[in-house]
Amino acid sequence: MLIFIIHSQENSDRSQLVLQDLLGNTVMTIAEGTQKAGTYTVECNTEGLSSGMYRLVLTTATGTISTPMVIQR
Repeated sequence: MLIFIIHSQENSDRSQLVLQDLLGNTVMTIAEGTQKAGTYTVECNTEGLSSGMYRLVLTTATGTISTPMVIQR
């Protein structure tokens, strides 16, 4: 299953967007690198992942935010 994730950055800096299981293990790195300030849309192919609850985690130099994500087959 292909999903699209939209995220924004206020400043130009290094960022990392990962999908984690509920134990905090990184299941997939979706995007990583230095990005300019702005809004981005990234693709994430969840094929091969089990149905269940995950956390989408965005980490930048200014902090980390996470949001729950459910994958259902």
